[in-house]
Amino acid sequence: MDKGTLGKLKSLIVLSIFFSPVLFAFEFIDNERAYLATSGKIHAKALMSNRKKNEFSFGDSDLALKAKYFVTDSTFISSGTEAEVKVDEERNEDQFSISQYYFGVGKESFGSLTYGKHTTSSENLNGVDFSQIFGGQSNLNLIGAKRETLKYVYSNELFSLNMTYGLKNNQQDQSLHEFFGQLKLADTTIRGGVGATKTQNNLYQKESIYSHLTAIISSGDIGLGSTYYFNKSEETRNQKDLTYTHAVAIAGRLEWTKELTLFSGYEFVIQIQPQKDKKSKHNLYLGSSYQINDWSAVQVELNHLDPLVGSNQVNIGIGVAFFL
Repeated sequence: MDKGTLGKLKSLIVLSIFFSPVLFAFEFIDNERAYLATSGKIHAKALMSNRKKNEFSFGDSDLALKAKYFVTDSTFISSGTEAEVKVDEERNEDQFSISQYYFGVGKESFGSLTYGKHTTSSENLNGVDFSQIFGGQSNLNLIGAKRETLKYVYSNELFSLNMTYGLKNNQQDQSLHEFFGQLKLADTTIRGGVGATKTQNNLYQKESIYSHLTAIISSGDIGLGSTYYFNKSEETRNQKDLTYTHAVAIAGRLEWTKELTLFSGYEFVIQIQPQKDKKSKHNLYLGSSYQINDWSAVQVELNHLDPLVGSNQVNIGIGVAFFL
């Protein structure tokens, strides 16, 4: 590696300290007829950089309540809600919101249908990512979007189906359709699907079609997986802009001992726009997780990121997780 390249790599070095979620759960009722439980997490992080202002936040914490009641031996009604708390000490801001809620009916042999504010099907059946901190750069699915939807879920030991239909809101014309599934064959898990979104108002219109196909092999202490992502996005303001994005993620995980897990991955993204230069992104991570005891673990992760825009980055992440 020449000095010019080395200097470019050192142009941005980031140390991220993630106090990974403190997870807790408690079951109030759990019998053949009814189920009622609460769960939650507390999340804090610090981000220190040689080129940016240090960031400290205590947020993305939530508390969830889930309930299920069997009307007959196989037919049930279900409901749940999740409250999210975001605290940013630097900005002195506290935000409290209901991030998820749902209610619906189901039958064990036919699946469940619920209405509410859900995560998307593409997030539920996502691509491969063994990273604790820096992975997910190649993910082109609709992640983190929680909106009012109808959702159908069916699952058994062999395969599962997950479909989402987004409902329109009063502010702008939006549509969401997703169909994803998963198939398990011995040590191999295959999952994927397709989704489409459309947003339209007086200022612009944006349509996206996205999909992914994932294969993961788990045998003993070893896990290997690969995902191909595709996204076609068309945005119209004063003119029409069309973008094609392809991405590939390859990741592996090894349980070296009962306490120590090693993981690594490489993610590549290429963005193509007609009449413009192609842009690409490379993301490489290598890390380990050590289970100290039944209620805590420590994580260390190294990362090299060559983003679509900007300088290369060398990142170091340190995380601590607690389980209650």
